Amino acid sequence: MTPPGGSGTPKVFTIRPDRPFVDVLARSLLAETAGDPERLSDYQVLLPTRRAIRALTEAFLRAAGGRTVLLPRLTPLGDLDTDDLALGGEDDAPGGLDIPPALPGMRRQTLLASLIRAVPGRAETPDQALRLAQELARLMDQVATERLDFKNLKTLIRPDHELAEHWQKTVTFLDIVAEAWPAYLAEAECLDGAERRNRVLHQHAEAWRRQPPTTPVIAAGSTGS
Repeated sequence: MTPPGGSGTPKVFTIRPDRPFVDVLARSLLAETAGDPERLSDYQVLLPTRRAIRALTEAFLRAAGGRTVLLPRLTPLGDLDTDDLALGGEDDAPGGLDIPPALPGMRRQTLLASLIRAVPGRAETPDQALRLAQELARLMDQVATERLDFKNLKTLIRPDHELAEHWQKTVTFLDIVAEAWPAYLAEAECLDGAERRNRVLHQHAEAWRRQPPTTPVIAAGSTGS
């Protein structure tokens, strides 16, 4: 793991793409804290997913060679839940994280399926509505993660496009979703999971700007998007 060129304390490190990412990261952190192994438990590593957390945990075990090792705090950015919200510990949680809970996945899919069935021509059977709801939920999560807006989909339609009519029907349906779904969420006093994650990360980013962490925080394997 090597820092890019330049003077001063390195803030960004790179791992060659032909090297095993989690193994290099684990070995580097163990080497960095070799003089005081307990210090590693003060580190926090932000990873894209829970799968990445499992992979890094296994990499630490391999790198330790059977020795007992205190792991850093490993936090998933891609699928945060209520157990992960205090990214810097409960004492550092900004404003107590006063954010509505995420709508449970199954309830969300059921509500979306009901909304889909209410639109003529979108789904003929409950099973089809549930499948479409699952696909729609993934699209909504992607839109929220990228901080986009369904309304911007209209700009993709070109009058001379051979699929313009199909696109128009799709966009009209998404417009209905964009109008109706916030009312569903407001009634349930919940947020979509991706939107809640955005708010949680934003609150922590603001808190860390005001008062930077006093212990190392490493964002690993993330493009920052």
